[in-house]
Amino acid sequence: MKRDLAFALLEELPTGVIVIARDTRVVLFNRAEARLAQRRDTDVLGKPFGSDVAPCFETQQLGSIFAAKIGKEEIDETREMTFPFPFHEKPRDVVVRLRSQWLDGEPHGVIYLEDVSAQRAVEA
Repeated sequence: MKRDLAFALLEELPTGVIVIARDTRVVLFNRAEARLAQRRDTDVLGKPFGSDVAPCFETQQLGSIFAAKIGKEEIDETREMTFPFPFHEKPRDVVVRLRSQWLDGEPHGVIYLEDVSAQRAVEA
């Protein structure tokens, strides 16, 4: 898929989306993720995902595992976890979908994040 078209489509999703290059630099941080993380895309684009953008992924050992697979094997993993966003009083329940995608012939990792905290509170 062409990168520009893919990024335009991902930008409009109501789910948080982060696209990272093989070297773990963030190349897309969509509007929904900016709201969820309370960060501007300009603050994270080009930065290393695990250390600079989402160190909470490293506490779950997801960042390094995910990065090691980009371009080497198919990634299709979904996990539900609790993330301690620093600006929320309580940690948030989040469904994390990790996928691999080839864009313009280059391997990328795509992370979809959906805050399900309100849904889990109703279910409890």
